[in-house]
Amino acid sequence: MARFLLDKPELEALFDSVLAAAPDGSMLARIEHGHATTVALPNLADRDYFQRAMRTDQPVVSEPLMGKLAKAPVMIVAVPVMASDGRVLGLVAGVLRLQSNSLFTDPIATTRVDVRDLVMDRNGILLSHTDPRRVLGRAQDEPGLGDVVARWQGSGSPIDTFATAELSQDHLVSMAGVPMSDWMLVRLTQRSTALAPMVAAQHTAWVAALGAGALAALLAGAVAWAAARPIARLRDRAQRMLAAGDTSTEGWPQGAGEIGEMSQAFQQLLQQRERQRVETQALLRQLQAVLDNAEVGIALTRNSRFEMVSRQFCAIFQCEPTQAVGELTRMIHPSDAACEALSLRTQPAFLQYGMFDGEVELVRRNGATFWAHMRGRAVVAGDRAQGTIWVITDVGHRPTGGTSS
Repeated sequence: MARFLLDKPELEALFDSVLAAAPDGSMLARIEHGHATTVALPNLADRDYFQRAMRTDQPVVSEPLMGKLAKAPVMIVAVPVMASDGRVLGLVAGVLRLQSNSLFTDPIATTRVDVRDLVMDRNGILLSHTDPRRVLGRAQDEPGLGDVVARWQGSGSPIDTFATAELSQDHLVSMAGVPMSDWMLVRLTQRSTALAPMVAAQHTAWVAALGAGALAALLAGAVAWAAARPIARLRDRAQRMLAAGDTSTEGWPQGAGEIGEMSQAFQQLLQQRERQRVETQALLRQLQAVLDNAEVGIALTRNSRFEMVSRQFCAIFQCEPTQAVGELTRMIHPSDAACEALSLRTQPAFLQYGMFDGEVELVRRNGATFWAHMRGRAVVAGDRAQGTIWVITDVGHRPTGGTSS
């Protein structure tokens, strides 16, 4: 087994170490830095990722954990090895250190004490930090980040690739989702550092005024006040934009020069953001109109929640759109077991055909069950994380002797 893994140099290029294990959890071989490990190999039977991999035919990604041999925070990608008759013969797994260049590079490179870059997962667990001792700790315990993380988790921990920034607990907190993952990139900058350019410009204006003579002081003071007032207004308006999300065009200083140009740039940015928001809302209204004119029930789901539903969908399930949008897809299934059973049916169909087509027993909002014909297809082929479109038709009672896909 060690020789087999050593003959796969592409695995070493992707992972910090590679291992193979038998069905009872005993590790058969472990390769690191091109050599087989000779120390005693631990048993993996108690590991959650091992147990999940032995119950499926799909790759499994572990939660962040402390490696038994690496003695460092790691994530593990495990792939079950299947026999021709469908039995699981064991697994092959790759190990990635969270603080290695294989996974995170930029977030661990900064050495500034007033700026901290970190990566956290949807559960608020730190995956990368400028201080390696904080990896696997709680992001909510980070100075300046506690309130922001609490609000983020309270809203469902959305992984939004659009960046956000706000002042909280004397820090400027910037966040953006990492595409195709459950991770958020966060930068914490001390308030004094974030606002230093504006404060420095104001300070320079006052120093210039104080350096003039007694007679010239009045004139210099007037000039300094005239110069500092737009800067202060620009700073205050920018702080309101960051702290309260104020996107209006009111309150920005006017005039020529660099301050006027900066003010115009801010206003153009806000106007562009507003135009994008209006265009997005118009597109969503058009899409909703198309859905509502369909004679079948249509729903867009993502992350096991309904994001859009059609008029006919609401008629089938006897609910209002507000009672479906944002809710878990579990609401249309008679039980948790039925919901899980559909998930197990759809996975191989999506992998093999790129779609699912079959009959499923569902439940209306009043509790009445019925049989429906469901067709599902990913919005982006091969990537269900981007959303799935479902077409649902009420077929009433299931035909006698009928079968479902």
